[in-house]
Amino acid sequence: MLAELHDLAHGIYPPTLANGGLKHALSEITRELPLPVSLDTSALRRYPEPIETAVYFICREALQNTVKHAAGAHEVVITLADTGTRLTFEIADDGSGFDADTPPGVGFQSMHSRIAAAGGELTISANAGAGTCVRGSVPLPSRRASRPIRA
Repeated sequence: MLAELHDLAHGIYPPTLANGGLKHALSEITRELPLPVSLDTSALRRYPEPIETAVYFICREALQNTVKHAAGAHEVVITLADTGTRLTFEIADDGSGFDADTPPGVGFQSMHSRIAAAGGELTISANAGAGTCVRGSVPLPSRRASRPIRA
């Protein structure tokens, strides 16, 4: 499962994202994780491909990091919100966290590159023993330029 998450987090555009959008694609990957995930994606719509792709792969990478590195994690909480002008997202776990002086790995660099390419912002915060939180946002086009999510 980790190998599949890694492959998907590094460039393969999944059909579930293309066909169903963020809400559907994130629901699918969270069902496969070995720990409980709370997913709040209410009021999402379809977004341009660069936005959906960036947010999806950042969420996947954060989930992969939780499974791989967050010893003792009992839950992950994912929240996405459409403010009308920005799509915000947060992936928080209650695992082991890490020290602030830990050098960033390839996954963190990839997340920052993806969000920058979409014109967004990303912060990754953690405290040793207190979990990790990946938080970001990306500017949105007007609602007229977006596609509705199909149920």
